[in-house]
Amino acid sequence: MKSRFMIALVAGALFGAAPAVAAQEWSMDNVMNAPADWREVPPENLVLMSTTKGDILIELSPEIAPRHVARIREIVAGGLYDGTKFHRVINGFMAQGGDISTIRPDFVMDPVPGEFTFRRNPEEMPMTQLDPSLQNEPYYAGYVNGFPVNSAQEKMSDYTSDGRVESWVPHCPGVVSMARTTDPNSAVDQFFLMRDESPSLDRKYTVWGRMISGAQVAKAMNVGEPPAQPDLVVTARLVSDLPETLRPKAYVMRNESVAFIELIKDFQDAETICQAPSTPAVVQLP
Repeated sequence: MKSRFMIALVAGALFGAAPAVAAQEWSMDNVMNAPADWREVPPENLVLMSTTKGDILIELSPEIAPRHVARIREIVAGGLYDGTKFHRVINGFMAQGGDISTIRPDFVMDPVPGEFTFRRNPEEMPMTQLDPSLQNEPYYAGYVNGFPVNSAQEKMSDYTSDGRVESWVPHCPGVVSMARTTDPNSAVDQFFLMRDESPSLDRKYTVWGRMISGAQVAKAMNVGEPPAQPDLVVTARLVSDLPETLRPKAYVMRNESVAFIELIKDFQDAETICQAPSTPAVVQLP
C-alpha cells in the first residue's frame, strides 16, 4: 500500500482543501497546571512582527534551517523589515513581503543557499508520528519540536553514514517560508506567510519558522498582486532584543506529551499532516 502522505506530496492533491479543525482554547492555566506538557520558547527564537493588521509571533527553527534563521536574525536585528510591504497576497495561498530594496535602494545581501530538507537524528530530534501504522511506508508524517514534518523511515538511520534521515517541513497553514527566484539558492530577504496548505512548495522553498500566534492576521491582509492598499510590516524584532518588561513569553505543547497525543488521536486518517491540528501554543503578553 502506498503512503497516503506520499500520494498527497507527489500529486499535490488537496491544495487548499484542508477541513476546518475546531480550535481549542489554551491558556496560561493549562501551562501552569501541567508544566511538563509545555516548553518555553527561547526569546532568541521568537520574532515579534507588528503589522498594520496586528501582531504575529513567529517561532524560528535553527535546527531545521540554520542559515536562513541566521539571515532572519540579522535582518530583524537591523530593523530592515520595518516599513516593508506585503506586496503579494493571494487567497488560498500565502502573503509575501519583506522586499527591503523597495525602501532601501542600496540594500545588498548575499543569497542564502536553499535548505529545503534537513538531516534528522531520530534520537536527538524525535518525531511524534501522526499515524504509527504507517511506520513501514516510504514517508510518514508527524511533529518535531512543534513543527509539522514529513520524514523518511527512522529505521533507515541505521544505514546512513550520519545516522540521520531526510526530513522536511511541509507548507501547512501558519508556516513561514523564504521566497526566491527560479534559482534554488537565491533567497535573500523576502518571505511568505502560509494562509493555506500548498504541497507543491514542499522541498522547493525553505521553511524557517511558524506563526504560533497571529495566523488570523495573515488571513486578514489585503489581497492583490500587489494589493491596492498593501499592509505593512511596522516593526519586526527578536524578542531577545526587547527590554525584558516588553517581552512576550511563548509556550508550546510538547509533542510527546499525553495531552498532545490525545489531541491528534482523531486525525490518524488525515491525508496530510496539514489537515491535522497544529501544535498548540500559549502566548503570555507583558
